[in-house]
Amino acid sequence: MRTPLRVVAILLLGLLGAGCQKAGQPEPAEPAPPVEPRLAATPGTALEAGLAGARSHSYRIGMAAGQYAALTVDQRGVDVVVVLNAPDGRVLRRVDGFTEDHGPEPLPFIAGEAGDYRVEVSSPVAGADGSYAIVFEALRPPTPRDRSLVAAEEVFAAGEELRRKGGRPALQGAVERHLRALELLRAIGATGREADVLLSLGSAFSDLGEYAQARGAYGRALDLFRAAGRSRESLPALSGLGRAYRILGQPEEALRCYREALDLSRKLGARRHEVELLGNLGRVYASQGKVEEALAFYDQALAGWRELGVAREQATSLNLLGRLYLQL
Repeated sequence: MRTPLRVVAILLLGLLGAGCQKAGQPEPAEPAPPVEPRLAATPGTALEAGLAGARSHSYRIGMAAGQYAALTVDQRGVDVVVVLNAPDGRVLRRVDGFTEDHGPEPLPFIAGEAGDYRVEVSSPVAGADGSYAIVFEALRPPTPRDRSLVAAEEVFAAGEELRRKGGRPALQGAVERHLRALELLRAIGATGREADVLLSLGSAFSDLGEYAQARGAYGRALDLFRAAGRSRESLPALSGLGRAYRILGQPEEALRCYREALDLSRKLGARRHEVELLGNLGRVYASQGKVEEALAFYDQALAGWRELGVAREQATSLNLLGRLYLQL
């Protein structure tokens, strides 16, 4: 009996010793937070990075009080949202234009205080997979034109927040701010940014049901985009203009806009835009009583939404097809 008792005692002592040794060991330290890279404050420099899923990247810019900085985030196959934060963490501006997954998101600003400003780049699309480049354009004391540009951007950003919020009071507030931003931009000849504001203004007017005003804003935006050779931005302008014409009872003008946009979407490889336009063309033909033409476009739209895996739009296409079949 002594031997088994001795063995048990030794085993118990060993286990207790191991437990004491483990308890005495220091707990592993928590991983340090990621270091935010600092953007090189040299005009003309660019930083490129890939962005996939719902990830977010942050960068720091050291600024002196009153200093002006201008940078642009160039989207390359991924839709990004750009957020500027003050040194104390306050959100100063959020930039997310109509360009979707291609094109520039401009961010000019003047530092209200000295310190590190943070620029966050993220994608609102869960399955996003692309890249972007941050181009540093200027770092200097602000000129009068710089101040007007920043003021316009701040007013425009406030209007965009209201437009996204939706509802009649917010949309009316968005229109007021967009019109003020246009005044500031026209005064300094910033036609490129004027076109962007007009595109958003057309959307706000459309959401308010003011389609005549939407038609004017979309038409002017389209003229400016064409003059600048901005084909990708012309696409939402053409689509918005076509919708305004359709609702205002001008089907031939709507068809012209939609057909031009459809050709452009195919040249650009903008598949989602293409499928949306197929459905819109079907709506115009349906409003004219041209059932066979409408059915053909609705069928193509349904096939496109199935390919893209967008269940909600598939349901819409099926509903539209069902209504038309009842007319046969």
